[in-house]
Amino acid sequence: MELLERRFATGEAETRKLRNSIKTARNALSESNSKLKQDNRKLGEKLATCEAEVRKSRDTMEAWKNAWTESISRLDHKNGHLKEKLATCEVELRKSRDSMEAGKNSLTESISRLEHENGELKEKLASCEAELRERTWRKAFM
Repeated sequence: MELLERRFATGEAETRKLRNSIKTARNALSESNSKLKQDNRKLGEKLATCEAEVRKSRDTMEAWKNAWTESISRLDHKNGHLKEKLATCEVELRKSRDSMEAGKNSLTESISRLEHENGELKEKLASCEAELRERTWRKAFM
């Protein structure tokens, strides 16, 4: 019987060890589970914060995109008007240059004609003055 008692005592000791080991493992698992829950809660909070930041960032980007699109549209419209004005200005400038060139040619022609007439008039004047001197000289000696 002693053998049975020893075996029984050994079995009880092994059972106590096993129970203690199970209890220790249960406590460790419970602690680990609690820590994981706490980590998950923190990660959930971080995820929520991150998602809020992403939404905020997207909203900001969308607002900027809309502002840029509006600005580009406005600038395109303004550029269209400026292109029209530039085309009109270029046409007017060409007309003005053509008119100035025509005026310059006309003035050059007039100057040339007047210089020619001037030359003829100088010749006539010189001839007239010479004739007048000759008549005056004749009167003086006659």
